[in-house]
Amino acid sequence: MIATSAAAFDLSQFAPEWPSPEIRRLLRIFAVGNKTAESAREHGFGGRLIVETNAKDLAEAILRIVQPPARLLYLAGHDRKADLEARCKTAGLNLTVIEIYEARAADALSDEALEALSRREIDAVFHYSRRSAEIFLTLAAAGRIDFKALRHMAISQDTAAPLYSRGCSFVSIALEPNEKALLALLPDARKDSGELVRSNNRR
Repeated sequence: MIATSAAAFDLSQFAPEWPSPEIRRLLRIFAVGNKTAESAREHGFGGRLIVETNAKDLAEAILRIVQPPARLLYLAGHDRKADLEARCKTAGLNLTVIEIYEARAADALSDEALEALSRREIDAVFHYSRRSAEIFLTLAAAGRIDFKALRHMAISQDTAAPLYSRGCSFVSIALEPNEKALLALLPDARKDSGELVRSNNRR
């Protein structure tokens, strides 16, 4: 079984009889991130866990461990990159994809958020994915917020790409693509803008 988010397990409605206790005990789980792995354990999956920090590395791990014509079940989100699926299918693996969850974009930032941003009461904005960063920039622009003047903290280089392309200068990137590393950037919010950019060096 493959999962790239804890939501894959948290939002799945597993039938009482499936997977059976024996299958849950033995089924191998390929997961992105420790939170996803922890969620698998919380939902009774006790088999071997193979954990990587991103979908690209997870695909490579799958191809190293699993040989065709093995069958895999991917508990996926509606909005996702196609790379992992493409790699598995190209390698001849029998991949079944079930969409479990969908992250829907907000139509606008809340009045409270717009007011706080306008008054510069928000020190930094966290970005957990490329898509959410793109959505925030679009909504901020619609709300006439100068997002280029904000400090942005991205969980990965890929997540930061839209920030750079839209002219944001004050960007820091987590040393590892996980929430713990992202939160570790918080002290940077107290630095001046120049220090923030130099410390990041656009990793």
